[in-house]
Amino acid sequence: MQLVTRAKMAQELKISVNTFDKHYRYKKGFPTIMQGNREKYDLDKVQRWLDVNSLNYGGIR
Repeated sequence: MQLVTRAKMAQELKISVNTFDKHYRYKKGFPTIMQGNREKYDLDKVQRWLDVNSLNYGGIR
């Protein structure tokens, strides 16, 4: 499991942090892990979520 920050998640998706927030971060079921009061994202879980919830998305890798 590779946990990344919000900024790194946006970078992996090749989008801005604002676009990540608007289109992904708050979507129902988007995989978020809390470490203390900080959100982190597991790249593998996000990829699986994108596979299920996105019709025409190339993915992280």
